[in-house]
Amino acid sequence: MKKLLLLFVFAALASVAGAQTLPTYGKNALTRPLDRTDMCLYNTMPSADCLAGGGLLSASTFSSSSASSSLAGVPLVRFQSYINVGAVFQDGAGGPIADVSFGARVGRCFYAGLETGFGCVINVLKVLDLKYVIKSAYVPVALNLKGYIPLKFVRPYLNCSLGGFFGVLDMKGINGFYCQPGIGIDIFRFSLGVGYCGLLPDFKTDNIAHLGYVKLGVRIGGGK
Repeated sequence: MKKLLLLFVFAALASVAGAQTLPTYGKNALTRPLDRTDMCLYNTMPSADCLAGGGLLSASTFSSSSASSSLAGVPLVRFQSYINVGAVFQDGAGGPIADVSFGARVGRCFYAGLETGFGCVINVLKVLDLKYVIKSAYVPVALNLKGYIPLKFVRPYLNCSLGGFFGVLDMKGINGFYCQPGIGIDIFRFSLGVGYCGLLPDFKTDNIAHLGYVKLGVRIGGGK
């Protein structure tokens, strides 16, 4: 009788043990060997292997979400300015220029600002044995626009400034149209630009001053 009772207890314990299941995953019990997804779920595989091997997240999903979170804190419109020095030149004449531009960077590819400064074209004329030094100086006030090609360490750009100028020194009292298209490149915080500068005194086309320019400057603000 005792042997029969022990045999019954042993059978009952065996049936209870066989009824135990593995931890559930979704609606169904895990009745198969653990695969990659299961090991990621139960933290039995390094996270890098889970990402690269098609586990719970793919590597592309992880990288894109990280990039989105890193760009989320960068404002679309932010302050930016330029301080430039350089020179203007034409046949037999030339002189120094300096200008500043205060404005805003919009996204990664566009800048708009207000430009002003000082430029001077020094021309030496000889009449018989006499020399005349003509200092044609001007103060521009213009809208400065730039369009960038955003690369990793450098940003080539197209530049255009349109507005007017006020004549000073030997050009005192003469005002006119000011135009300065060109190209340039930002290298970290430094900027180099070259192009054309046109002055239209008194807005008359019969006396246009055609100048070339070169500038070296510093960019302030606008992010990296």
